[in-house]
Amino acid sequence: TSGSTGTPKGVLVPHRGITRLVINNGYADFNAHDRVTFASNPAFDASTMDVWGPLLNGGQVLVIDHATLLDPGAFGRALKAGGATILFVTTALFNQYVQLIPDALAGLRILLCGGER
Repeated sequence: TSGSTGTPKGVLVPHRGITRLVINNGYADFNAHDRVTFASNPAFDASTMDVWGPLLNGGQVLVIDHATLLDPGAFGRALKAGGATILFVTTALFNQYVQLIPDALAGLRILLCGGER
């Protein structure tokens, strides 16, 4: 994780921390029918939810490449075509995409925003 400094640093995370994040967490009820969008950098600590949320709950990971993520139209089409049900994005990206691809976001079951001030 780099936090606000931009300097990468390692963080030791026990398995119980990951399971607590994605199983019965009280705010995102992942299930076997979910297709969770993996659109963040795998080095970003928030990507833990994108990968382990669906895998530890019987769901599927919908991988979105970086170029598609940065093209609003392509990203919206990928969400719809892939049957995305859960998406976690930064607040800044959400603020752009809510204006540009509202129909694609409206099809999600859960939309989580964060990772910034």
